[in-house]
Amino acid sequence: MGKLTGARHAVGYWGQNPYKRIRQGDQTAEKIRVLLHDKLRSLGKSAYLYVPVTPDTPGVTACTCVRDTTDQADQPCYTCHGTHYAPGYLRFGHQTLYWASAEAADFTLVGCALDTTIRPHRVLMSAGTTTATVETTDKGFTAPGSDLWSMSTNAMLRAAGNAVTVEFSTDAGTTWYAASEVNNAVVGLSGTGTVRLRITLSRAAAGDKSPAWEVTRLRRPEGENVNRMLLKKSGYAAGEILILRTWAVEQMGLDPARGQQIGHLQDRGWTAPLDFFDVSLTRDTPAVKIRDRDAAGPHPFYELRHGIRAGDRYAIVSVSYNEQFDIFTHQSWADRLTQPGESYGLVW
Repeated sequence: MGKLTGARHAVGYWGQNPYKRIRQGDQTAEKIRVLLHDKLRSLGKSAYLYVPVTPDTPGVTACTCVRDTTDQADQPCYTCHGTHYAPGYLRFGHQTLYWASAEAADFTLVGCALDTTIRPHRVLMSAGTTTATVETTDKGFTAPGSDLWSMSTNAMLRAAGNAVTVEFSTDAGTTWYAASEVNNAVVGLSGTGTVRLRITLSRAAAGDKSPAWEVTRLRRPEGENVNRMLLKKSGYAAGEILILRTWAVEQMGLDPARGQQIGHLQDRGWTAPLDFFDVSLTRDTPAVKIRDRDAAGPHPFYELRHGIRAGDRYAIVSVSYNEQFDIFTHQSWADRLTQPGESYGLVW
């Protein structure tokens, strides 16, 4: 019997199962994916990808900036960056540890207390003290390679003579080391273990305003999971992704609320599934997608690493996925150049 009645000479595939030919014989979808990989390897731009946390992200903590009456989070909050949960954003391909004032009920506070009069809540020194400490709980880490850790602390120094210093311990608080030693080959964070912090707040005089500690983060690229083939590309490093995007066409505009803005017209970008960059991820699963979960934001964003636009950050919106023949080949999006004053610029 013909494929079309009365048209037995029509062109087309006359085998029993064209799906098998495309998937198992020609491997059309796999060819598309590999060719797109090659394009990224040759022309792709290195970028850091930042993904907002969700209630389902392991280890998150509800942020104290969220209003009880409106259930709204503060976009400029250093703890959650408007996501409702600490640590706010995770940089893809990195291991991130954090300790926030939102967890203060689990910490040991000496000479200080959690101030709940303003949001987000921060730790302030008690009246009459010139030195106070916050000792955190232990959190597990893994560092099997030689990737370097970075540390960031968000704290307010509200008077001359205010200081906030951070130390770490890998033996449950028996021995303490300065934060600058975190990559020390002998006492730093390597192998597998636990780490806790001691944050010291100080002021010149007991009557001075107290410094206010909010959150400290530790982060390292997970070099053990990087696609080794990508390391051959000049300028690429573990913990980055590769993207291709349209030309940057700048346009000046005036926003009634934010003043003069510089935007890019009709911007789009694309990249491969994230398992191309992190081989620990399982192919064709939800983990390899970039998700923009909330139309109002905060959105995922990326930061270009090199070239004339190095350091520019672009919010990712309206993500599209190509999953023909059950194989995820690439993902694309509309992106927007973030502006000075937006919360994206506060993310570490």
